[in-house]
Amino acid sequence: MIFKLFKIEFKRNMFSVPAVIAGAVLLGALIAALIFTASSILYRSEPLVRARVAVVNNSGADEYVEYAMGYLSNMTSTSLVLDFDLTDEATAKASLDKGDVIAIITFPEGMISGILYGSNIPAEVTIPNGNSLSSLFLSELLKDSVSLLSSAQGATYTAADLYYESDKANELENAYNRIDLINLSHVAEREKVFKTVLLIPGLDPDIETVKEGKNNEDAAVPVTLIYYLSSGLILFIIFLGTCFIQALKYENGSFYACLFVKKTNPVIFILIRFITNTLLFALFCFVIRFIAGLAISEKTVFELPSYTAFLLLTAFTSALGIFLNIAAKNAPLAVLFQFLLGTAMLLISGGIIPSSFMPVAIRNTGRFLPTYHLQQNMILGMLGFPHSSVNSALHLIIWILILLAGTIGILTYRSKKGTL
Repeated sequence: MIFKLFKIEFKRNMFSVPAVIAGAVLLGALIAALIFTASSILYRSEPLVRARVAVVNNSGADEYVEYAMGYLSNMTSTSLVLDFDLTDEATAKASLDKGDVIAIITFPEGMISGILYGSNIPAEVTIPNGNSLSSLFLSELLKDSVSLLSSAQGATYTAADLYYESDKANELENAYNRIDLINLSHVAEREKVFKTVLLIPGLDPDIETVKEGKNNEDAAVPVTLIYYLSSGLILFIIFLGTCFIQALKYENGSFYACLFVKKTNPVIFILIRFITNTLLFALFCFVIRFIAGLAISEKTVFELPSYTAFLLLTAFTSALGIFLNIAAKNAPLAVLFQFLLGTAMLLISGGIIPSSFMPVAIRNTGRFLPTYHLQQNMILGMLGFPHSSVNSALHLIIWILILLAGTIGILTYRSKKGTL
């Protein structure tokens, strides 16, 4: 009986091959158009608008204020979006009222000496209501500067206390100079203080992607291309699975009743259907992957997903198709559900729109969906790190087992109720 079931399922899947080939051509063209449209909308280039900040110096002819503003103006982060104009208070307020400047930075009298001797007279920053993006950027920059200054002052005061306690006050000047050099080097060479991480859309930032001692940013990996290719492949395979409708459709009640009469465990039938469909579907995808591998030069900056990633994707699609066909009892309805469910899961998991644009609640929910782990596998395969996708592979296997268990549970329940 088992051999006969294998034979029947294999023939049914073979009859679906012409429909799968035709579906592959149509879906490939449709998904390519969708990916191109989404990419052009999300990543179209827009001119960068620079903003002006008025600086009022009430410290008189204090040269340190000019030094500080010169330093800020030449920082890479600020020079791209902000211009600092030294002016008087009346002109600054008039410019702020007109909207010519986004903020006013006022340096009070004695501010620099206050930093040196501990009185810490604060600078005043005036930002109008209805903050623009540039205003928010300036606020974050100021918070970061305050943090750096607090750390520098803490080191200076601690050193002074230690040297006085150790009766080495005569060496304090040299200690101040060394502390100043350390603080300046930390600010000037931030790349050496902080770890630079390349964020790839669709990929968990906690996953380390370093190859041969170099970060992927050194290889100029086209991360946007990889993101949309992985999303397109997932949609392509899930939608292509609907072409096996004749092989996975719900049988009539007498067929399932016959299985139970002959004491054939529904688990065996579902596993046979799952294995035959997955193997044939995976073989079809392997052929496409092999042809693509021959067509694409090995010198490209990204690699094709591994055969393991394709096997997991086809296995999940097969399990999903079997579950939906058994649950719906209607082939067209099952196909519709597979289209809608596949698209919705990929959207929520950050496969169509990057999760960084999503609310936190949706972003966290998406991490539990199978499409999230499917994309992790695909992206890591393209980056050449298939070994890093073990965790996602385990999650996908669990999802496949859940779908198969759900299918078996539905058949068993209907058998007991006599509603097969």
